[in-house]
This record gives sequence, structure tokens and C-alpha cells, in this order.
Amino acid sequence: MALNNDLLLLLCDAIRGLGPKLGCSFVQLPPYFGVRHLEVLRSFLQRWPEDLELAVELRNESWFEEPGAAESVFGLLEEKNI
Repeated sequence: MALNNDLLLLLCDAIRGLGPKLGCSFVQLPPYFGVRHLEVLRSFLQRWPEDLELAVELRNESWFEEPGAAESVFGLLEEKNI
């Protein structure tokens, strides 16, 4: 998640290189990546290009246990059409 802009652009260019074989890109967040990292996720998603479909897997239980956390992250994902 801590990709600087240059690395993110490089990654996205490599993904686009798949051309017609390109499907949905997938980000599996590490088990320690919980609600306290919401702003890091928000920053990453704001920089993710809209022309590349993306799926995000939330693995930390805090996303589902802390009051309002699920609504916050799902709202963010919905805003970005993820």
C-alpha cells in the first residue's frame, strides 16, 4: 500500500500490458492491515486509475468488528466502484 506514485504508475502500465487478457486486478491486504489503516487505503484507492478494475480483500477482523468500520470501508469502495 505504501507505493509511491512512480511505482504505482509502473505497476499500472505493466497491468495494462496484458491487453485483452486483462481481468480484474486484486489487492489482498495483509492480516495486520485493519481499520487504523483506512487513510492509507483511501490514499491508494484515490490514486488507482479508474480504467483498471480492482478488487480488494479485507482480512483483518477489525473491519467487521469495530462499529462503523465496515460502513466506512464499503462506502469508500463503492465511491471508487470497487
